[in-house]
Amino acid sequence: MQIRLELKSHSMFESWCDIVVKPDIGSSATATVLFIISSRLVVSIETVLSLTFSTMLWQTDGFFETSIPGVYAIGDVATFPLRLFNDIRRVEHVDHARKSAEQAVKAIKASEEGKLIEEYDYLPYFYSRSFDLSWQFYGDNVGDSILFGDNDPTSPKPKFGTYWIKDGKVVGVFLEGGSPDETKAIAKLARFQPPVSDLEELRKEGLAFASKI
Repeated sequence: MQIRLELKSHSMFESWCDIVVKPDIGSSATATVLFIISSRLVVSIETVLSLTFSTMLWQTDGFFETSIPGVYAIGDVATFPLRLFNDIRRVEHVDHARKSAEQAVKAIKASEEGKLIEEYDYLPYFYSRSFDLSWQFYGDNVGDSILFGDNDPTSPKPKFGTYWIKDGKVVGVFLEGGSPDETKAIAKLARFQPPVSDLEELRKEGLAFASKI
């Protein structure tokens, strides 16, 4: 079933929203619903529905190209190979949305010019700047967690964080209240994933461990 809603028109184009309901195979109670807002579709609805899905999202390669050549998916709706962890992931954050769009544009331009580019090599990154809080997170939050720093809520400027250790390596770092240089340090640490043998020593070193990398 398809429903078309006309949106506000512009002098250069007409806009609309297609709502497409596709019943799930083998079930009468569930369905896949696609909202497609466009000026003019470059592919048919049938083509969109034929894309390869991964956990109900569009599966892409390291250039964000889908199973149909020339059709790309970016941001929250796309799964992609995360080289750092040798895994297929989806990332819901503005940083990845921007960088995946940039990668897709580079791939399209390179294809038109007959050139090659490197596959997407993303370091998962999340942050918040709400109120007086300013935290940064890089990497993956799996494995053993090690809390460090001053997390006393009565402190005037608390600075604390968490390391995540998996298979003897640091795979993720969270930091609240860090400086720009300290933020760069934890990003570098999450990218290089240094080995750790003594978790208690890591707790004592805290942020100084990241600064050594």
